[in-house]
Amino acid sequence: MFWEKRRQLSLPRPAIKKPEPREVTDADIGMSPEELEEYTQLIQAVGCHLPTVLRRAILFFLKTQKILIYNPQEVFGFLNLRPRKEVPDKVIPDDSPEDASIYREWVWKALRPRDKIDGFKFGGESFSYQYGGFYSSFNPYAREIPLIDLRTIASLKKNFSDQSEDRIHFFVSDVYKAEERFAGDPHFVMVYQLEIGGIIFGFWEEGKSSTVPQAKEA
Repeated sequence: MFWEKRRQLSLPRPAIKKPEPREVTDADIGMSPEELEEYTQLIQAVGCHLPTVLRRAILFFLKTQKILIYNPQEVFGFLNLRPRKEVPDKVIPDDSPEDASIYREWVWKALRPRDKIDGFKFGGESFSYQYGGFYSSFNPYAREIPLIDLRTIASLKKNFSDQSEDRIHFFVSDVYKAEERFAGDPHFVMVYQLEIGGIIFGFWEEGKSSTVPQAKEA
């Protein structure tokens, strides 16, 4: 009876709007370029391990390269409401098993085999229609990535640690089951470090050539 009442109150599912990227701001970084450089040199000299400084440095790098970033909450919300193709007009999910079953399970997949860490996981919800987690048991992402996104990934790899305790990882959003993937599906890229979490910066759609969004010239 309870589910019947909830279903009667369900509204048509609104159009799914892709999150808008934004420029990295000075407030995101929290230090001036000069302060960040001096701080980095000092902690290296002292021998400190401060992952938060790595996050600031990555954000500063993205800012100088005019690469835009996405709000993680908006990205997760956007991906949580990707319906199965055959039921595009289904109502808003209400946690009932029937409604939950029409939403495809999406996850974060390691970009490279080296991005997998045994026993490591993040994200993922227990709600019936929210997923968005990474588990080391997932196979790496194995689809083509737009050239401009690869350039950004390669630059991040070159400029930031890929070996030490500050090692960065790359993850790509994708549907869990390959057979449920179809043209137009969204993919985001995240650079991730175990102690500071992730920064989402890239986007493309399945079957389309997209690009890393860039800030406009001043």
